[in-house]
Amino acid sequence: MPKLQVFGGFELHDPAGTVIPLTTRKGRQLLAYLAVPGGISHSREHLATLLWADRQDEQARGSLRTALSGIRRALGDDALIVENDAVRLTPGAVVSDYDALKAISENQQPVDALEDICPGPLLDGFEHDDDAFGDWLRATRNDVLQLAQQVIETSAAHHQKTDNPAAAIRLMRDSLSLEPLREATHRAIMLLYAQTGERAMALAQFRACKQLLMHELGAEPDPETAALADRIALRENTNADEMKQQLSTAMAGVAAAAPAASAPTVRDGSIAVLPFANTSGDAEQADIIDGITEDILTDLASIQELSVTANSASQIYSGTGQSAQQIASELGVRYVLEGSMRKAGDTVRISARLIEAQANLQVWAQRYDRQVDDIFELQTEISRAIVTALRANLATLTTVPKTNHHSHNAEAYQYFLRGRSLSRQFALGALQAARLMFDQAIKLDPEYAAAYAGLAMVDATIAFHYPQDEGEANTVLENCETSLKINPGLADAYAARGQYYITLADPDECIKNASRAVELNPSSAEAHSILGFAYLQPGDYEAAFRHLKNAYALDQGVWISMMLLTSLNGVDRPDEQRHYAGQVLEDMRKRVEINPHDAGATFMIASAYADLGDADQARHWIAISTAFATDDARLTYNIACAQSRLGLIDEALNMLAQTIELGISDSKRVYLLSADPDLKLVRQDPRFAELIAATIS
Repeated sequence: MPKLQVFGGFELHDPAGTVIPLTTRKGRQLLAYLAVPGGISHSREHLATLLWADRQDEQARGSLRTALSGIRRALGDDALIVENDAVRLTPGAVVSDYDALKAISENQQPVDALEDICPGPLLDGFEHDDDAFGDWLRATRNDVLQLAQQVIETSAAHHQKTDNPAAAIRLMRDSLSLEPLREATHRAIMLLYAQTGERAMALAQFRACKQLLMHELGAEPDPETAALADRIALRENTNADEMKQQLSTAMAGVAAAAPAASAPTVRDGSIAVLPFANTSGDAEQADIIDGITEDILTDLASIQELSVTANSASQIYSGTGQSAQQIASELGVRYVLEGSMRKAGDTVRISARLIEAQANLQVWAQRYDRQVDDIFELQTEISRAIVTALRANLATLTTVPKTNHHSHNAEAYQYFLRGRSLSRQFALGALQAARLMFDQAIKLDPEYAAAYAGLAMVDATIAFHYPQDEGEANTVLENCETSLKINPGLADAYAARGQYYITLADPDECIKNASRAVELNPSSAEAHSILGFAYLQPGDYEAAFRHLKNAYALDQGVWISMMLLTSLNGVDRPDEQRHYAGQVLEDMRKRVEINPHDAGATFMIASAYADLGDADQARHWIAISTAFATDDARLTYNIACAQSRLGLIDEALNMLAQTIELGISDSKRVYLLSADPDLKLVRQDPRFAELIAATIS
């Protein structure tokens, strides 16, 4: 039988796969209407009104006759049954992918992916035709969506029962692409990730859900969803049988249901680029979306006349639901760029708008539908469109943004963005995952200088915080050299080389390379922070503070905030210590409001309270940090630092013992033994020397 494809467009083929021409658009619409569903008789008057409502009755009927003749020529004279004034398709005249979907649903046949049964919207590309046909198309699309969703959720439940959680996760993500706002689906995905031990992805899914609900509805997740995230974060309900039962219940349910700071001065050419909302609801797309937003921000920051708020400062407002005016007031900017992005397969939709906050005026807005391969050109187009919109109000704005697209391989770029996001997390598992992402980017594009630099930075970071053999550490220099051969002016490669020399406890070489990175890219917070740590490692706290203060002005993230407070803990600057501790506390509390399971932010809150002299609050947040982070040496080390600053010597020694048992590098052992100012109280206790001596022996 001839095959009719109506999902994702319109195609008609004979049994051998050859295209059957049906040249007129109205003829294709008519055949689709008769086939979805097939076997139904329709009056000629109804069909004429459906497709030719703008014509006189006789003209409409004549057009209908022409279209019916075209269908007969394509499928054969016996393809249509005409009885009195009614028309219907002959059973078996054509078989459609809609028929296949219905059969799969009726037979409860499990599938592996949404694209196998419904690769795109019904009659994609026919949205803007006659009103009557458009009404039918919208209603039928909704029916198809519900049918497809029922099939994939039933299939996901099948795969979950047969111990194939990876397939179940893929299908539930497909379900989410059809109806992103359904919290039951988000909860099922969270439980599936938790079942496979992917707690980080489970919590990332919760954050994606929270951001989406706030962006689309201005609402928080249901208490049930938040409670599930808390249980996963705190490792509750880890009994395998109990978790499996909870997951089965959730899957069955899804299938069945299918303190304010004073406002800073507003700068005239100032702009904040907010992280674009992930409207796909798919947590795996979040890194790509955040990365693309960050690259647009970097493009704009290359314009000297603009003052662009640091990415970390803008990220604090992601998913909060605060208005552009509120955000602009708190950040001290005139303009706010906000938007959303949805990626589905090989296509991406970005919606963006530029708001002049004080006047509450939308200066510019645009929606883009592109192929993923065009994402580089799209970033450039958005950046330049923003600059064009700003020129009308800023007479001094004459330059155009410089763009840095890293690679011209779209897939390699996506792997790079995932790697960059993962590399900024604290846990060893995230760093190891970042390695895989950068490595895959390099395989896809062997000339990707930024990916080599990213891989080198991850390896250097792992080598400092965790025990590594010499061979693994030496690959850092090889990747730095490769990166610089491809792009001799890449600041990130020099920064990675500086981080490598921190691992070797060679501050002079670190200062040399980190200074070169700052020279090449003065806006690189990472380069400034590595330069600061180069002085922190041998105990030159004053010099460390000067450079870390520069880094903090560019990036108020967890790692730089922590090192800034650490450097202040080594110098006698009580006023500045209280000032920066207050700023860090405010920033980190906002981070925890967005993501209650951010272990890094929780121990930074504890550290800030310790510097502010609020021992009770510091102890409270230390307890929260400990609940989240007890199996990663980098995290437990920093909790020990917060405990030491608070004078909790017994607790700090116990946490340090746990840290050493988990494993740390020799260079970090030297740093904690002699230089880290956060541990100065612990080092005064005789048990500290015994602890270190025992680990060395």
